[in-house]
Amino acid sequence: MGIHMKMPWSKYRKILPQKHNISEFLPIARKIKLHWWIAGIISVIITTWLVFPSDQRQKLIDVGDFKLGEKSTKDVYANISFEYHETIETEEEKKNILADMPPIFNLDFQAVEKVKEQFNVVSQVKKNSALDNPAKLIKLKELFYIEPSDQVGIILLESSDDQLRIMRDETIKILSNILSRGIIADSGGTSFASELSKIDYLKPKWDIIKREIEGKFGLPPTDLQIASRIDILLVDNRPNFNSKEIKSIDELVPWSDARIIAGNLANELPEPISDVVKEMVDLMRPNLIYDPIATQKQQQQILDNISLTTQRIAEGDKILGIGNVITESHIKKIEALAFAQRKYALNLVPGIFLLVVVLAFLFVIYAEKHEHLLTTEPRKILAVIISILLVFSLANIIINQSPKLGLKSPGFLVPSAIASIIIAIIANVQLSILSTCLISILIGVTSGIGNVDSFGYALVALTGGIASAISASHARRRRHLVIPGLYVSITNLIIILGLGIINDRSIIDIGTGCLIGAVNGVIVALLTPGLLPVFEYISRTTTDMELLELSDLNQSLLIQLKEKASGSYYHSLDVAKLAEAAANAIGANPLLARVGAYYHDIGKMTKPEYFIENQKGENVHDKLNPSMSSRIISSHLKDGVKLAHNAKLPKILQDIIQQHHGNTLIGGLRFYQKAMEADKHNSVRLEDYRYGGPKPQTKEAAIILLADAVESARHVLLHDDPSYSRIINFVTKIIEDKAMDAQLDESNLTLKDVGLIKDEFVRVLSGMYHTRIEYPKEKQVVTVGTESN
Repeated sequence: MGIHMKMPWSKYRKILPQKHNISEFLPIARKIKLHWWIAGIISVIITTWLVFPSDQRQKLIDVGDFKLGEKSTKDVYANISFEYHETIETEEEKKNILADMPPIFNLDFQAVEKVKEQFNVVSQVKKNSALDNPAKLIKLKELFYIEPSDQVGIILLESSDDQLRIMRDETIKILSNILSRGIIADSGGTSFASELSKIDYLKPKWDIIKREIEGKFGLPPTDLQIASRIDILLVDNRPNFNSKEIKSIDELVPWSDARIIAGNLANELPEPISDVVKEMVDLMRPNLIYDPIATQKQQQQILDNISLTTQRIAEGDKILGIGNVITESHIKKIEALAFAQRKYALNLVPGIFLLVVVLAFLFVIYAEKHEHLLTTEPRKILAVIISILLVFSLANIIINQSPKLGLKSPGFLVPSAIASIIIAIIANVQLSILSTCLISILIGVTSGIGNVDSFGYALVALTGGIASAISASHARRRRHLVIPGLYVSITNLIIILGLGIINDRSIIDIGTGCLIGAVNGVIVALLTPGLLPVFEYISRTTTDMELLELSDLNQSLLIQLKEKASGSYYHSLDVAKLAEAAANAIGANPLLARVGAYYHDIGKMTKPEYFIENQKGENVHDKLNPSMSSRIISSHLKDGVKLAHNAKLPKILQDIIQQHHGNTLIGGLRFYQKAMEADKHNSVRLEDYRYGGPKPQTKEAAIILLADAVESARHVLLHDDPSYSRIINFVTKIIEDKAMDAQLDESNLTLKDVGLIKDEFVRVLSGMYHTRIEYPKEKQVVTVGTESN
């Protein structure tokens, strides 16, 4: 049955659930202290190193195991493909390599420059007013490289500047086109072939070709036949060109053919331009100039870049056999293999690092957005990270040592569930399952890239971890941690059996795997109880197991409280009933609420007689001034914290003791009003009659504040009339007063939480007084605590 209260919205805006947006998370990075950032970066680096695939480490060959001149004690095969280089040691090898390099010939474009000069001469002669046309024609013939005909000379002298420019451009265009192809003398290539035969470095290749042709045809070949099998490199060094092209002698253009090509191109132009162009292109000459300097420079570059003979060794090739005498060549091949292995392994590092970074990022986002651990409980995150690193350290040791121990399927032995259990206990099962997923992915990586068993190892780590995390979340005693280990063994047996059947493994392999999986659970059961206290200390976390131990009413502090302040003791038990029920209703920690209630008033046993529940007769405060009474009553907080600290109670219980009154008025308004009545100088301040706080910072602390107030007041307000309706109004009034006094503002309680807390308080109190719910008569239904405005 819901219970409604009249609550001013402005007073409760702080305890409503808040919506998150991106801007709220942007300052998170700034809130995290530098040393936590450093710890996180170091953790990512260490994880990357630990996760590095074990099979890659095992494949790395040690060159130091092989000594020159000794007999090999093992076979060496290439497990990856690689290139092996042998140094070129003889001049003969160098000559043969250089002979394959084409000689460099520069293209000569002087004919183009001569054409430009001749057209400049035309312009100068035309501008000479001292000469008549016949004299100008004579002058042209004197200045031209090739004497023009009278017809062409007259055309040039009578043409306009624009026409001359067109003639010049067309002539240059045709010349450039043909010259760029390479022009040789009119001898069928014989003279050019003879020139090639005189290049020293080509002689080895020349002789080889000569022998091949002679062997094939039985006759000595001509220079042209040999040269036709040798390519040359044509280089165009003109600005904006700077091109290189390899050609054979057959692709070069004889001079006579070049003239015919030029004439045909000129005929395509309109007269009289074509007549001028035909005579101008006669400036063409063979234009290939051998460049020995550039050729030698190119040869040196080839020797520098190909100073080694390269051989490719394929994966699976045998490099060295047992009993073989180890030679220099063997050593070089093994060194090359070792280098290739390490290079390949090194290439894996960035990929693994990125994978770890992405998984760490997802983990951090969840931990902050859903658990708020980064900014509020960084030590808990530290404990989680250390537990994960512990798992990978164990995985590293187990998988790397498995070849020496002859252990098959070592991934099934990795006790990754240790981290799952520890995280479930110190944090919660949700974070544990997320961590288990991340761990299982990385277990698959660390067990080997391409390893057929990697998926199985990851699946076993995932299922065993989730099963153990769920089981551990229900553990209430340290001895109960054996049960999650049992779940790990059972889960591993089922998964390994299933994988064996799917992969058609032999019965022996399946049996071995199942045995290893079962041993994994045993290891988890043995190690986890001993490791848990370490992680509790690191995270400063109070686990449910520790709380259960403290909930034993035979604990020393509780026995002392019962003996010295029995009223406070029984009051605490009743507060615990209320607090546990309320915490359970709103999804808070009911065990923490109950234990916190047990210890919240232990400070009262220092001066028990000053608290009304312990007084059997006269009230000592009637004889004290209100200021002294306030100080004595408020001191039970300080005394309680001191006692809790000396008894080494968890910090979270010490906080509840400190916060369970917030900064409410001490004794309600009683002491303050009494002080006001006695004050003649207006010197009384309300703040002096409030507890020192702080206000409750957790839901459990806020619940105990409310439960304490309700339980304390019920003896007076419900003593005469503990009816159901009276209980409802009583609880509503108490909680409303605390909310109006802003005591719940910092506790993260929502309006829904407050309503559920009220419901539980009413239910529990009704049970204490054995009252029954009062149903309103028909047609007279009224909602409690609501009035029309």
